[in-house]
Amino acid sequence: MAHMPILLDLTNKSIVIIGGGAIAERRVSKLRQFDASITVVSPTLTAKLQELYEQQQIQWLAQEYNKHHLPPAALVVVATNNKKVNQLVKQELPPQTLLNMASDGEQGDVVFPGILKRGKLSISVSTLGASPKLTAAILAELQQQFPPDYEQYVDFLYHCRQQIKQSNMSHAEQQKLLAAVLDDKYQDQKLQQQMLSWLAQNI
Repeated sequence: MAHMPILLDLTNKSIVIIGGGAIAERRVSKLRQFDASITVVSPTLTAKLQELYEQQQIQWLAQEYNKHHLPPAALVVVATNNKKVNQLVKQELPPQTLLNMASDGEQGDVVFPGILKRGKLSISVSTLGASPKLTAAILAELQQQFPPDYEQYVDFLYHCRQQIKQSNMSHAEQQKLLAAVLDDKYQDQKLQQQMLSWLAQNI
């Protein structure tokens, strides 16, 4: 199967997760970062999922999987350890609904990569199941290369681009300035403020 990396806007998209165990908990934890509307279908929940339900951060259908009670969804995540249930969900999935099979990514349409997020910067890493340990090792290297405060630098670049693109500069001048702010020196917050002030006053 050929999987193309792609960024999806999951804001308020309906996502159904079949299963309420540790794997489901990990999927919920990842999906909650992207403002999805999550419903878990399972007779039981982990303590963490139960807490999220009580805080009204997820919805819960306290039942075994039943296609007649499967809510409409943009994405269904199958996260049970019951192979028969997993295959049944796949067979009965409504048309046009994306599927993630947590136990075997190649059986679904969607593979969950490892993700490094720094504000508007998102980097995903996947070996398509070949080696989760390699995925983790690469993410660890990226975390060192792009520490948490890198988010502010990305925001700086965003604000620069917005101002430059709205200016009356020629295209060539805009491109030259956009390249200039990529200099490593602008990871310094003081220089960022100086550049933003200069842009506000001069363009």
